[in-house]
Amino acid sequence: MSLDANLMRLDHLQRPELNKGTVDFAVPKEYWAINPPEGFIPSYYAVEPRIPGPRAPAPPKYIFAFDVSREAVQSGLLRAACACVRTILYGGAAGPDGTLDVDACFPPQCSLAIITYDSTLHFYDLSVRAPLVSSVSHSRGLPRPVRSRPHAGRARYRRGVRSFKEWSF
Repeated sequence: MSLDANLMRLDHLQRPELNKGTVDFAVPKEYWAINPPEGFIPSYYAVEPRIPGPRAPAPPKYIFAFDVSREAVQSGLLRAACACVRTILYGGAAGPDGTLDVDACFPPQCSLAIITYDSTLHFYDLSVRAPLVSSVSHSRGLPRPVRSRPHAGRARYRRGVRSFKEWSF
């Protein structure tokens, strides 16, 4: 391993795992996780039958949590956070020639959920045209607030996030 004058590895720009917080690698089937043995089966009954052997990697699920308190709105923190998430999901502002300054970088196979919080927690069901909001005012023993899956895939979240895209705080 060679170092430069600043004691940084010479190959650090070619190694994303040295520069990014999270790096996902596509791996061949030999590296897939093995389903747990029978002794580790939970005490509940699964709806889908267990499949022995290796299991395909599940796409990542992301949760975006926004502070929507008065201070966050007044300071511009919420506006900046929403702008960052919009850029991640949809890309940056279009230039005069119609091209995006920054391409969208949210992987298409991933899913997302949105939570907002102030004195209460607000969970959003992004699977519908206008997001449904469930609020929880206490933090002990949080119930599952959305009957359907709280994470929405790319095709489903596009409709639900549309109103978040137009947020103006």
